[in-house]
Amino acid sequence: MRDTQDNIKPDKKAITWLSYVDYVNGLVIEGITNGIHESMIFLANQISIPFNKQKDLPPMFDIKVDLRDREVIFDPSIDSNSRENGIKDILQKIINDFISISTQMPRLDTNTGDYLVEIKDQFMLFGARQLVSENFRDIQKATDDFLDQYQDKGFLWKETLEESFQNFLHTG
Repeated sequence: MRDTQDNIKPDKKAITWLSYVDYVNGLVIEGITNGIHESMIFLANQISIPFNKQKDLPPMFDIKVDLRDREVIFDPSIDSNSRENGIKDILQKIINDFISISTQMPRLDTNTGDYLVEIKDQFMLFGARQLVSENFRDIQKATDDFLDQYQDKGFLWKETLEESFQNFLHTG
């Protein structure tokens, strides 16, 4: 924009110049939106169970299952947690990083500020974010299903031997 201004020396208040700036501004918003959208779709695919099976891709996250204090725990946790290092927290940070691209480009029309407000209002990004959320819910369901297959054996880790004996005495 600066090169164009220097070369043609337009009247900065002329309708034609303002229309041109608005047009270029729209192209910048479209480009940023497309970049963020494609990044979110890529992320959604990376956490999609069917996509990963079809493409024979390795998992994006390595999650351990531990027994701690008589509880089955995923490490890192699937949901958000107080340390903000759960899978849901990590995905949110990645999405926020994608969106932060809009703050890296200074506005062309005002030379101050950024494009964050316009980007947050882009409908196509809502759809991409929804796809990430749906694929994450599939992961949550898969982990719940994984745990459910062991529910009938929960007595092995949920009760101590003493508690088990006391329960036996009261029911026997």
